[in-house]
Amino acid sequence: MDTFYYAALAVVAAALVAALVLVVGSLSVHSVESLMQHRRSAAALAAFGADADLLPRTQRIEAGLIAFPMSLGGALLGAIGLGVFSPGAPTGYWFWWLVCTTMTVAVTAALVWVAIRLAGALTRPWTRRATDPANLRTE
Repeated sequence: MDTFYYAALAVVAAALVAALVLVVGSLSVHSVESLMQHRRSAAALAAFGADADLLPRTQRIEAGLIAFPMSLGGALLGAIGLGVFSPGAPTGYWFWWLVCTTMTVAVTAALVWVAIRLAGALTRPWTRRATDPANLRTE
């Protein structure tokens, strides 16, 4: 392979890492906003003896409900568009298109899972603060 291809791959990889950082930041900010808005209910759940993993798990589910369908739908839409708009494809093209589409969807799902986990790890201090019994008081 030519160095031209490696440079293009490096640019795409850097763009993917930058996108992952932006997604993690966005998910973290949304989780913190949601926690701060509902901190009284979170403190009440903790006071009533809810499992310690309940809030982080619900944050992951909430983020996943939005992130997974949007990202996987985008990956599939892009792959289908690439497959449809390639007239005169050589023999064997559709097999490799299917393999690449499957890999793209799998990698996208893995990156979304990593982003959700990282966002959960970043918001852990706010999760602990939201379950503080002092939040049960009215303001």
